[in-house]
Amino acid sequence: MKRSLDQSLSKFDLKALVRLGARRVICVGLASAIFLHGAVIPAHSDTNLLPGAPQLYTVQPGDSLWSIATRFFREPWRWADILQRNPQISNPEQFFPGDLLVLDQGDADLQLKVLRVEKMSPRLRVVDQNRAVPSIAPDVIQPFLVSAEILQTAELPDSGYVVAGTQGETTLGQFAWFYARDLPYSSAGDYHVMRFGERFIDPDSGEYLGRSVIRIGTAKLISSDETSVLELVYSRQEVEAGDRLVPVKEDAGLPYFFPRIPQVNLQGHIVGIATGVREAGLFSVVTVSVGKEDGVQPGDVLQVTRPVIASDSVAARPVEVPGHSSAYVMIFKVFDKASFALIIRARRPVNLHDHISIPGQSSDV
Repeated sequence: MKRSLDQSLSKFDLKALVRLGARRVICVGLASAIFLHGAVIPAHSDTNLLPGAPQLYTVQPGDSLWSIATRFFREPWRWADILQRNPQISNPEQFFPGDLLVLDQGDADLQLKVLRVEKMSPRLRVVDQNRAVPSIAPDVIQPFLVSAEILQTAELPDSGYVVAGTQGETTLGQFAWFYARDLPYSSAGDYHVMRFGERFIDPDSGEYLGRSVIRIGTAKLISSDETSVLELVYSRQEVEAGDRLVPVKEDAGLPYFFPRIPQVNLQGHIVGIATGVREAGLFSVVTVSVGKEDGVQPGDVLQVTRPVIASDSVAARPVEVPGHSSAYVMIFKVFDKASFALIIRARRPVNLHDHISIPGQSSDV
């Protein structure tokens, strides 16, 4: 049976399949679809390829670029190196449910081909080409896209501020009415309640990197005047006098970026953890000490290492030696001197002040 399967795969003409259509390939027969989906290949000389990686994989609803890449490669951020730029695909870095990914071992290099697929079983199934597979699970980072910033200044531009509750209260809970001043215009009368948080400092240079601003609630305008009245319709924590108010804008869509190795040499540290603790695990959001000024871009993948303090018997003193990679993070929102990043793979917890750098050629995570 194995010999028959290998012979069938060797006769599979990928080039002919690519020529079948500019945007779609029609796959007829449920049995053939199952056969293709289940095929696997032996280990390849490319050490980045996982043993038993699928030769063909059909993109499923709920997949992300990262989850797909981890099916094929030890170092998933490197899969762009072998992604074939098929001329018939307008954007080969955007995948859609139903697309067929073909891992082709030619005489030269390993190639990953993307084929647009529609199935007829028993009728044509139309794939929505407007909903691409996201880079990562959107619910993890969406709150940080619309309700968190890192600012260099001590003020929040275009914002009003909370004065006090209508009964003179200095702390406010959900559904409380309160006074506010200097409110900017909001077409719907809705405002985010924002609060300044942690200050980020580079542990090596002592440079000030910025200050976090987070959303703690939402308020609705009741009456507008020099001193306006609002109702606190939602709050994650108590609102206090002096908290800032900014108009609610339409939620930003999830940005589309491709996990990749940075184009510039980056060195820095973990300087903040969103949960406010000293260590973080998989799918936690952290703040890193590199930003626009360093050339970082959304989608850049960095490795996290923790230095090891060893006892040097010759020097008769403790010395710091390089540690092993403990995790990998992907940048998703960039500011001037710092960025938000998501922990996408972790072998050990990530701690404040852990080092970040460009991933090496091999990974021990």
